[in-house]
Amino acid sequence: MTAPVNTVGFSDRRYFARSWALITRKPGWAGHLLVLLLAGSIPIVGQLGLWGYIAEWGRATAWGISPDPQQSGITLRGYIKSGWRTFVVSLVWATAWAVIVPAFLFIPFFGLMLFPAAMALSPAVGLLGAVAVLRATIYQNYAGGLRPRAVLTMAENDTVGLVRIFLIQLLGGMLISAIGGFVFSMLAHVSIWELFAALTAALRSTMDVFFSVFIATRITRIVRAALVATLVGSIFSSVLSLVVMGALGLWMRQFDVPSWGGNDDPLPAAQVGVQPGISYSQQVYPSDRAPQHNAGLGQVPYAYGDTDYGQTGSSQPPTTPR
Repeated sequence: MTAPVNTVGFSDRRYFARSWALITRKPGWAGHLLVLLLAGSIPIVGQLGLWGYIAEWGRATAWGISPDPQQSGITLRGYIKSGWRTFVVSLVWATAWAVIVPAFLFIPFFGLMLFPAAMALSPAVGLLGAVAVLRATIYQNYAGGLRPRAVLTMAENDTVGLVRIFLIQLLGGMLISAIGGFVFSMLAHVSIWELFAALTAALRSTMDVFFSVFIATRITRIVRAALVATLVGSIFSSVLSLVVMGALGLWMRQFDVPSWGGNDDPLPAAQVGVQPGISYSQQVYPSDRAPQHNAGLGQVPYAYGDTDYGQTGSSQPPTTPR
């Protein structure tokens, strides 16, 4: 049943509830989500398709369109293409940060203090990477996600909103870890203690066939428990990724995505002088009202398909769906 939450327009409140309401707003959402997660368990192709689905979900949400679970305008090839783009952009951001963090150690006097702080910021940088992925998906090219200045400009204009989404990601990750740990402990804790006792006994006497079989059996049970816990954790992680990407799409609505130009054009937010104490969203969309676009009336987001939004530089969506 759909939660009674307003998902229309921009609002800087209740990101989790609104994102979850988008996922659950249509009957049969649980079955569709299960099929999606099972498809994502297929190595490489399935995982890329799942990543692409999540990215396209955030893209439609950022455009101000309530995404349909079927996303019928996108083919399997389109999902895989978006998934590969997601992988590449995420890898670039992760690699760049992996190079930057050790560099703090070479800063005289303060390096040893800055390095732990930089390590602690890694999850936040990961969320910025997700913003970059969403931007690349909106532009339908890699360059859209490789503009750190644009990503940081959006984060600067509404840091509080991004922090709220980060807390959703952080708390969700902690809950998933607890669930995975609980599943593992329920399936393997007896085997672990039995294995420990067997190894202790083996150290006190000569290892015989009985002990070898006993230890091998317990190790097999532990590995099996770890695999089940990992599977459960991956399922919940995929759902969390969908919620977080939807929340990022809701957050990005305030930057008037339909009016964006080319990759190198400044954001509309960058062209508005932000008044002290007043967020960009409050200046542009008072009372949590979003601009009225026609994207949902016989139109689809620009570059919905193979059109290269970034190269054309146009800000107008097509008048007819493809």
